[in-house]
Amino acid sequence: MAVHTPGWDLVTTLEHIHPPITRRVLVPASLTFLGLHHVIQAAMGWTDTHLFEFRIGNRTVSIPDGEPGPAPDEWDASQHALSEVRLKPGDRFTYLYDFGDDWWHTIEVVGSVEHVERPQLLAGTGACPPEDVGGPPGYAEFLAAWADPRHPEHSAMRQWAKGRYQPEFNLSVAKARVARAADDRDLRL
Repeated sequence: MAVHTPGWDLVTTLEHIHPPITRRVLVPASLTFLGLHHVIQAAMGWTDTHLFEFRIGNRTVSIPDGEPGPAPDEWDASQHALSEVRLKPGDRFTYLYDFGDDWWHTIEVVGSVEHVERPQLLAGTGACPPEDVGGPPGYAEFLAAWADPRHPEHSAMRQWAKGRYQPEFNLSVAKARVARAADDRDLRL
């Protein structure tokens, strides 16, 4: 008899960015929030060099800061799975990456899936901003300088972002990053 691992179809949207930057993923419901963090990092193209947290209702899910005894509404991302939150299609929650740049993402539950063995990327739009660009306002300035050879910061921004920014979203490259992340020990189910 085959064992079915239920899961979720999720769309992650990076807030305060136009045009929209989105990623659509399938994930097992048994995935930890730390695992979901790694999936989002891979799908978006982030480098996982900053702190993060999820906010679901009044609950915060993150990596503990070493303070004794987290509050009842704070969960350790490595110890709690998506299945522990009663998600349903249409639900939304947030993911914050980099507490300095404040990259807020909205995660929408598009639907439930009967069987998902591994996280997988289905679709996406928009290139991921480079790390440490200054959040949405800094990214807008970066894009203006990047696109205009006459901009006074054009050469400096091109040099600064060399190897850290790809102006086009490449679905096959992003799918490969998610597949590699799915092999990571934190994502084993």
